[in-house]
Amino acid sequence: MNNLANNPINYRPAMWLALAAALSALAAGVSFFFDPSHSAAPGSATYWRILAENHWGRTAFVASFALAGLFSMGTLPSLRQLLQVQPGGWLDWLSQLGWLGFAVNAISYVRLLGGESRRAAAYVAHEPATQQAIASFSLVLDTQGWLTFGAVGIFIIAFNLAAWTRRAWPRWLVGWGVLLGAIYVCACLALAMGRSDWVAPLVGVGAIGLGPIWWLGIAWQFNRQSA
Repeated sequence: MNNLANNPINYRPAMWLALAAALSALAAGVSFFFDPSHSAAPGSATYWRILAENHWGRTAFVASFALAGLFSMGTLPSLRQLLQVQPGGWLDWLSQLGWLGFAVNAISYVRLLGGESRRAAAYVAHEPATQQAIASFSLVLDTQGWLTFGAVGIFIIAFNLAAWTRRAWPRWLVGWGVLLGAIYVCACLALAMGRSDWVAPLVGVGAIGLGPIWWLGIAWQFNRQSA
């Protein structure tokens, strides 16, 4: 106990990472309106042509989500310390699951950032048979969203409920986080049911709408502990 008292945990880096995650999600929301691919039906000829153009709005949108995943990953060790998560328990396992979900999300968007426009250009330049072959694979690692939506959503719900039982942060932040996690889970279920048209609105409300506020609240909690 004396060692802990003499060497308090420094939550300042985690505070900046949580703030960066919030700003990245906000940047994704802003760049959404400049991404021309959202005006076309996914998989249509117009959609592929727009992706091949490598518009800066699309690049900004994809890069923002990649950064949000990376910054979110960085906060998890400090979140575990903040809630005093013990190794070997269910909360410990769910935190690892959440870390994996954020990592897969970040890697997927980095892959899109580096290869999406080239893949689309190859699709536009070739005949239907080759186009079908190109369209049959995806640069996204988790096409069904089990990790990027399901695992992350369950992790967010579990950590907020743990914060509520341990009175670690305010009830409004807990409620906001549970709602955010529930929307992530709903996006995963929408993909499982084949309703991919539901995913974009859910992600818009969750990751872009509710997410920045929750991450700002987490950054505030880290700042309080640092103070």
